Amino acid sequence: MYSIFFYTDTLYWDSLTTCEGGFTCQILTKPSELLTKHGFIYRGCATPIVSSFSPFNIYAGSKITVSSPVLANCVDQLMINVGGADCTQPVQDINDSESIECDLSEEQVISAGLLTGQPLKPCSIYGGGQLIVYGSGFDPIYKNFNKITFNNEKECSIIEVTSGYIKCLVPIPDNTTIESNLNVTIQVQIKSRNQNDWIDTQHTTHSDCLYSYDITATPIIKNIEPREIINTNQTLTIYGSNLLLSNENYTNLQITLDNTPCIINIKSISINKLSCQLMNSLSSGYVTLNLFHEIRGYSKYETNLTIKSQITFYTIYPLEGSFAGGTIIKLNGNGLNDPTIKILFNLKECQIINEKNRTVNEIYCRTPEQLNYIQLNNYKVSINLSNGLFITNEYTYVDMKTPKVINITMNSINNNNGTLITQLNINGSMLNGDNNTQMKMTEVKLNQTLCTIVTIQNDYIQCYIVNLPSGIYQLIVDTPVYGYALSENNININFSLNSISPNSG
Repeated sequence: MYSIFFYTDTLYWDSLTTCEGGFTCQILTKPSELLTKHGFIYRGCATPIVSSFSPFNIYAGSKITVSSPVLANCVDQLMINVGGADCTQPVQDINDSESIECDLSEEQVISAGLLTGQPLKPCSIYGGGQLIVYGSGFDPIYKNFNKITFNNEKECSIIEVTSGYIKCLVPIPDNTTIESNLNVTIQVQIKSRNQNDWIDTQHTTHSDCLYSYDITATPIIKNIEPREIINTNQTLTIYGSNLLLSNENYTNLQITLDNTPCIINIKSISINKLSCQLMNSLSSGYVTLNLFHEIRGYSKYETNLTIKSQITFYTIYPLEGSFAGGTIIKLNGNGLNDPTIKILFNLKECQIINEKNRTVNEIYCRTPEQLNYIQLNNYKVSINLSNGLFITNEYTYVDMKTPKVINITMNSINNNNGTLITQLNINGSMLNGDNNTQMKMTEVKLNQTLCTIVTIQNDYIQCYIVNLPSGIYQLIVDTPVYGYALSENNININFSLNSISPNSG
């Protein structure tokens, strides 16, 4: 709140007994008004203290923001004037209790003579930057009723319109091979809502409507280091010129490798050098760097922009699993969408699971079995890629995480409707897998035929299959987290005749 301070004082009245210059003095009596104390009030609202204001460039329809913790509490007693234009209806900012907002109407700006315009800033010789034309009378409701063209040919793609300015994307010039400055004339036109004719806007001088594709406004890339990407958060250093000019904000710069953003380190940026850090993995192979200045446009490149993105692995999880294999592991790294990747556990291949959302930084595979170690002592294996890359992590086959099938019995049940039900009773250990996980439950298959589970416990599973054809089947018990259960059982399903129809003839 604003404060009120009372100040009181007493004025003293001293009568003179002598007068200078030989004049005769007359003694005056003390006025009655000075016989009592008087007070003076210091009020915050009567003390105009402003911390800041914005914007510094105004136009028709500008919203003015004044920061003043004191005055924001008494907006009804204020009048704000900008260059002779009254700012209408000042109100307290609903998002900031210490600020005041008001609008400069188009009529006020015009009558105050503030429509002097602002110089057009040049852009890159390759275009792509933003052009802002200030004035009045633009149509903010129907954006397509405003038009800006270069040399009466190429249109500037409009992205924002207010009554006081038009913002558009500068078109690419016809000839980008000639790397020199190019001046073009811009035409600004407005279409009346009641007529179908385009109306040319008025401007003070011809020079007000000259726009420059300028080499001095063009960001130039001369070198990039390093030339290989080996991790997700790799830092790149870019050397060049005109990267960030004075009074520009680093947020105007966008750096990408293919479509992956590289975040600028604000402590390293200058007109000739900057560094940025990748925030995600890249596809393997060669990627292209792109630097774009959203105000000045596209860059000029004096160096090869291709950077090699290497296949690398950072983490693997879990690091333990069943001797029977089938443990689903997740590997994180860079360039993992390469279709030629093969992951080897010693010399055995980990089968990649493509349906599990494979990305450039994440891949899943099922571990191979390691059954030639009969004693099932914990056994470590190295992990490497078919291209020779070695992964520092080791994977361990663990007996305590190896589910086991001890014995299987089978029953065949003939239903009256002619269907044959094959029922399996499986005894073993850790058949539930990791009970602490939220993953899917254990699956039982004969080859690729799913056995529907009726009962499951850690040491027992009962399941059935309808109309299973004759043949020799391998039992597969796939448990959550741990993987496949160790089993040496093959199941022989013999052909049996349930009925024959017709039974006479």
